[in-house]
Amino acid sequence: MTLNVHILRHAQSPMMGDDFDRPLSDKGVADMVALAANKENQKNCKIDYCFCSPARRTRKTLQVITQNGFGDIKAEYPELLYNAPAGMLYEVIKRADQAHKSVLVVAHNPGVYDLAVFLAKPEESADFRFGYKPGTLTSLQFDCDGWGAIQPHSGTVKNILIPNG
Repeated sequence: MTLNVHILRHAQSPMMGDDFDRPLSDKGVADMVALAANKENQKNCKIDYCFCSPARRTRKTLQVITQNGFGDIKAEYPELLYNAPAGMLYEVIKRADQAHKSVLVVAHNPGVYDLAVFLAKPEESADFRFGYKPGTLTSLQFDCDGWGAIQPHSGTVKNILIPNG
């Protein structure tokens, strides 16, 4: 079976106040509106379910993309995703409901960057040599028997969307 994992770093957020409650910047909102409103992105990112960090900036990132073209996406907001390392994000993905064929993870760096590198085939991990800017979305495809069978370094990178500027 074919499964898709979409990894989204929250959009740009100013470094101010309490980390958990940081809002998105105007640029961050604009970047996510542009990403979600693009018809090609909508076609390539059909998402069944989302695992989202409960931080304000990740929740707002998800809200902006759902309201601007990605449609209603059912989500959960586990506390353990706040600033989670790649290993924790990977374990959450592996526990996804088998009814879902495409999941989105909205979280923080360095966890999302490390997760993308960890899941991508080695020959494709060079695609991440420039890091993982706020608002970057990577789509990976896996051919396996279920979420629990996803193996490191086995994902085919289908798309990397990096905000301008």
